[in-house]
Amino acid sequence: MQGVFTRVYLFLLAQAIALALTLVACASQAPRGGPRPAQFELRLAEESPGAGLMEAAVGGGDKKVYLFKEAIITNNDLVDARVVDDGAFIDQNERASSGFSIHVLFTEEGAQKMSRATGAHLGKPIAILVDGKVVSARIVRSVISDRAAISGVFTREEAERLVSRIMSR
Repeated sequence: MQGVFTRVYLFLLAQAIALALTLVACASQAPRGGPRPAQFELRLAEESPGAGLMEAAVGGGDKKVYLFKEAIITNNDLVDARVVDDGAFIDQNERASSGFSIHVLFTEEGAQKMSRATGAHLGKPIAILVDGKVVSARIVRSVISDRAAISGVFTREEAERLVSRIMSR
């Protein structure tokens, strides 16, 4: 009788181990509960239409830029992104507010790409895209190399959520 119990015990133990391994395998393939990754890009742009350029609205507003097809920088070129408190400012409706920006740090290769691209694009716009939408477009005033700031009228929560999404890969 003891041999029957031993065999039943070993059979149940083997089934439990098989079930546990199946659950572990399924859990490793399940989507993570974290934020959906954001597609981050920096692209050179122009202020006027041209051959091969794509029109885009800046921040969903009326201002337009004309984007080059290729991104200079993507998520893969980022080392770090963090929220920075810009302090108080007056918005376009002359209301006092507090804003936050996002500062990004590029990889060594990303910094080299930015330096080459912005050095040849002085006085022209560079666009910051998140999930294919232009969130900001600024005129390149000097060569940008290892870091940049995404300025906008972000709340702390919006900026933190965006940083989390940009850095999740």
